Amino acid sequence: MYFTKGSIKSLFEKKTKASGLRATHHAGVGALGYAVIDNDPRIPKNDFFAPGRVFEIRARHSNFPNADNDAKMGNRSLSLKFADHETESPLDFILQTGYISPFFNAESIEAFHSALQKGNEAVKGYFTSLPVYLEASLEGLRYLPDSYYHQFYHSQMVYDFKSSDDVRRVARFRVVPADGSKESGRLSPEEQREVWLLDRMEQDQPSDYLREEFKKRINQTSALDYSLQMQIHEFKEGDTNIWYNASLPWDSETHPWIPLATIVLETLLPEDVVEVTRFNVGHTPKQVLDFPEATSNADFNTVPNIRKEVYELASKLRPREPREPARDESVEYLIHTVTGTHPNAGNMEQHSNVYVSIIGSEGRTPFMKLTRKFKGDFDKGNTTTFGIISKRVGELRCAKVFKERKGSKSDWFLEYMVISTPYNNKCHTLPCYRWFNEKVPIICLRDGTGVLDHMEPDHYMRLMRTQEITLRQMVFQWRDQSLDPDFEGLPGYLAAGDDVHALPNDMWTPEMKKLDTEWQKHLAGKNSRMFPQRNFADSIAKKDEKYHNMEYIIRHWRDDAEFARQMVNGLNPMKITALTSMPATFPLKEHAVKGLLEPGRTLQQELQAGRLFLISYPELEEFVNNEIETEGNKIPMTERRKYLCAPMLILYLKGGTEITPLAIQLTQTPEDPSHPLIYTPNDNNGEYSDWMVAKMWVRVADSNLHQVSVHLLGTHLMIEPIAIATVRQLPSVHPVFKLLVPFLKKIVAINTIYRKWVMPKDGAISEVLALCSHGEEGHLDLMKKQVNRSKFSLLNVPNNFSARGVLDESCLPGFYYRDDVLKLWAAIQDYVTEILALYYEEDEDVEKDDELASMIDDLRTNGFNNKVELPGQFVTLEELVNFCTIVIFRCTGQHAAVSRGMLDIYGYCPNAPPCMMKPFPTYKRPSGWTEVEMKELLPPIEMMERYIGMVMLLFGGYDDPEVSVGKVVEQLFTEEAAMVAIKHFQDKLAKISKEIHVRNENIDCPYTYLLPENIPSFIDI
Repeated sequence: MYFTKGSIKSLFEKKTKASGLRATHHAGVGALGYAVIDNDPRIPKNDFFAPGRVFEIRARHSNFPNADNDAKMGNRSLSLKFADHETESPLDFILQTGYISPFFNAESIEAFHSALQKGNEAVKGYFTSLPVYLEASLEGLRYLPDSYYHQFYHSQMVYDFKSSDDVRRVARFRVVPADGSKESGRLSPEEQREVWLLDRMEQDQPSDYLREEFKKRINQTSALDYSLQMQIHEFKEGDTNIWYNASLPWDSETHPWIPLATIVLETLLPEDVVEVTRFNVGHTPKQVLDFPEATSNADFNTVPNIRKEVYELASKLRPREPREPARDESVEYLIHTVTGTHPNAGNMEQHSNVYVSIIGSEGRTPFMKLTRKFKGDFDKGNTTTFGIISKRVGELRCAKVFKERKGSKSDWFLEYMVISTPYNNKCHTLPCYRWFNEKVPIICLRDGTGVLDHMEPDHYMRLMRTQEITLRQMVFQWRDQSLDPDFEGLPGYLAAGDDVHALPNDMWTPEMKKLDTEWQKHLAGKNSRMFPQRNFADSIAKKDEKYHNMEYIIRHWRDDAEFARQMVNGLNPMKITALTSMPATFPLKEHAVKGLLEPGRTLQQELQAGRLFLISYPELEEFVNNEIETEGNKIPMTERRKYLCAPMLILYLKGGTEITPLAIQLTQTPEDPSHPLIYTPNDNNGEYSDWMVAKMWVRVADSNLHQVSVHLLGTHLMIEPIAIATVRQLPSVHPVFKLLVPFLKKIVAINTIYRKWVMPKDGAISEVLALCSHGEEGHLDLMKKQVNRSKFSLLNVPNNFSARGVLDESCLPGFYYRDDVLKLWAAIQDYVTEILALYYEEDEDVEKDDELASMIDDLRTNGFNNKVELPGQFVTLEELVNFCTIVIFRCTGQHAAVSRGMLDIYGYCPNAPPCMMKPFPTYKRPSGWTEVEMKELLPPIEMMERYIGMVMLLFGGYDDPEVSVGKVVEQLFTEEAAMVAIKHFQDKLAKISKEIHVRNENIDCPYTYLLPENIPSFIDI
C-alpha cells in the first residue's frame, strides 16, 4: 500500500542489525510503577479504561535522534508499557515532546527520516519546506532541559476511540508532571533561528546527565507522579479525516485535556531490563483504541500504521534476552515447574515457550526462557528442572511467569514453581494453581509465606497486591440480578449467570463440563435412572444397594425407630428443638398418647424432664395448597399439581435413651382447636395406616425443605458469594485467601450449572418437588424469604445447638450428627486459630486489615445485597476465626451431612417422597388406606424415576479420599509453622475418624456421613 514503507523499514532494519539495539531510543533510563485510571465523567464508558483499574507500568525516558547524548539538542521521549514485561502488554504509548508531529503521511515520514540521515542542511530543507514542519520542530525540540520529568509528552498520533455507546470518536494523549511544573529546555529565540542544528551540544554537560538526574530524582523521592490525559473529538456531520492529521493541533478550549490516569513511578529498572523492553504503538486494546487502515500514501493514518510495523520489525530483529552478566556477578538459578494433572493441564504447543523473571530486594532479572530439554517438559503431571544463568537479585520477592502463545493450544496449568537461590542457600516454593492462557499470559508468583498488607516489605510488593486485586475485580464481576428476575433476591453470583463456559478459567475444571452435559441430558429425559417399580413397596435396583444404609432403609422405613432416626440423624438434622412448654398451636392431650409414654408418666412430667422435642415447618405454611385437581392423570406429569403440608412433629425420648415419634399434626394451627387432628402411633390401623401416611407427609415436608433450603441455599448459595468476594478482595498472598480458597474451589462452577438446569422454574427441581407445584416458583420464593431472615451468626453450629436446647449430649443421646459436628467444628476452629495466629499477632492487626474490610463489605453489599446480617467489620481475631470456621465447616462437614445421604434416604421414594399427588388428609380413616389409594397418593413411577435421576446427580457418589478434608490438595501455605498447624488438623481428624468407627460398631444403621475420610475438602457436587 505505502511505497515509502519499505525504505523506512529498511533503515530501521539496518540500524538494528548493526547494533543489536533499538534503531532509536536505545540509551534510555527506565522505571517501574503503576497507573490508576481516574474517574472522570467526561471519559465515555469503555471496556479498558475502567475507573479504579490498576496497571503495572514500565516507563522509559530517552532522546531522539541523539539517543546516546543527553547534552545534544533533540526531542525527549517517554515510552509507557501497561504491563511489567519485555514485550507483552495491552497498551504501549511512545510519546514525544511537542504537541504536533513533524510528519503527517507516508511521504513526509520518509522525507523526515531521510533528512536526518543526510545531515543539518537536509534537516533545514525539511523543516523549512512547510510551516507545520517548522512549528513542530520549534515546539518539540529541547536543549539542555533540567530533567526528563519537567516535560509534556504527546502521542503525536490520533487514535480511534471506541466506547460503549458506539459513537464515533478520536483521541490524542499526553503525559505531564502531576505537580504542575512547567517544561524546561525549550529553545531560546537564538536557538530557534538555527533549529536544524541537531548536533548542537554543550561540551561541559555530561552526555548522560538527564539519565543520572532521573535516577537521583526517583531514588530521593518516594515516587514520581505523572498525569496521563486525553483529548476527545466526537465526529459530527460534515467532519472529514482531517481530524486524523497529527500535525494539526486541537483547540484546548473546545477539546480540553481530560485526566485519564495517574501514573506513579517508584523504582528504577535495571539497564539490561530497560534495553530488552520493547515498546510498540501497535499494542492497543483493539476494542477501545486502534488505528484505521490507510487508503493511500497521502492518508494521515499511514503514520501510525507505518510506525507500528516498523517497531514490530525492529523488535523481532533484536535479541530477546540480554547479554549474560559478568562471571563474577552471575549465578545459576534452579527452577522447578510442576504442571497440574487436570485434563488439558499441559495443553501447550511444542514451540510455545515459558519465561521467568526473578525479582528480589536488590533488583530483577529480565524474562529468561526455560529452555525445554524434552518435548513433554510442560505436559500434564510433569515436574521439570531448568538451570538459568543471570545476575543476583538479593532476597527473592516474587517471580513473573510468562507463557508465550503459539498456535491454537495455549493452556497450561501450573501448580507451583520452586526457585533455588544458591548465593544464600534458600529454596522458595511459589504456589500458583492457576491457568495460563490467551487472556492470562503473565502471572506473578510469590513465596508461599502469607503476608498482610500493612506488613509488606516494600512498595513494589504492595503494588503487586493492588494490581492482582484490580485485575481479579475486572474478571470476576458480580451479575446484575435484574437480568435474572427469577433469581433476583437470592445471594449474588458472577456475571456469567448460568453459562459455565463463560466463567473465568480458574473457576471451573473440565469435569464441570461433563457435569453440565449430564444435567442437560437429565432435563432432556435422556438420563433418568430407570428403576422398575410395579408398586410403591418395590425396592430400587439391587445395583444401588451398595450405598450407605440403603438396604436397611428399604427394610425398615415403616418403623417408628427408623423414622425418628432419619428425622434426627438424616439429611436435615438442623430442625430438632427441645420443648420447654407445649406449643399452643399443637394441643396434644394426655388421652391421645395413652399407652405411649413410660408407665406412670404424664406429658407434663416428660416435658419438664426434657424428653420432648419438636420439629416444625412453619416456613412451608404459605406454600400449602389443598385445592383438588379435577383432571387427575389426564394432565402431563410436569403440569400436575403436587402437594405438601406444613406439619409439626413431637419426638419422645423414651426411657431417656430411645428417640421415637409421639405425635404429628399436619398443619401449623388446628382447624378446630377443640378437636385437633393429631396422629399418634395409636392410629396404626392396618398395613397402610393413618399413622404411616402422616409420617410420609412429614417426610415430604422435610425433603422439600432439605433440598431447597438446607442443601441448595444453606450450603451452595450462601457460600458462593463468599468465594467470589474472597477472590475479588484478597490477594493470593493474604493468609485468609490461602486458608479459605482450597475449600471454595468448585462452588461457583457448580452453582452456575445449577442455575442453568436445577434452579429455574422449569428446571429439575420443579419437575418433582411439591414446592414447585403447577408451574409455581415456590422453591425460589422460599429461598428469597429465608435470605431475608438470615443471620450469619446463626451458622455457628454450637451456638445453634445451644439455641435449640440440644447442645448437651445427655439431653438427647444418639444425636450423632451433633456429636460428630462438635468434634469436627472444634478441629476446624483450632486449625483456623492456629493458622491465623501466625499472621494476626493481636486484634489490632485484624482491625487494620483494609483488604479484609473490603472483602466483608463486598460480601455484604454485592454478595448478600444487604439482606444477610454480617459483621460490620472484623475487629478481633475471635470474630475472624468464627467467620472462617463457619465457612470451612459449611464447605466440608455441613455439606457432607446434608448431601452424602441423599441416595440412602431419597433413593427409595416412599421413604421420603418429593411430593404427594393428593391433598393431605383432613380426617382419620378407621380402616386405614388401601393400596390403590396409596398409589394415587404417591408420585407416579415416571416422576419417581425423574426424582431418583436428579438425586443421583446431586449425590455424585463421592469416592476420592485424596481430596477429603485435611488433605493438602493445593499447597498454598509453605511456612513450617503453617505446615505444623495442618499436621495438627490432620491428626485431630484421624482421631475423630477412629472414634466414629468405634461408635458405629454397635449401631445397626451407622452414621457415617461425617467420617472425615467421607468429607470432601470442598463442595464438589
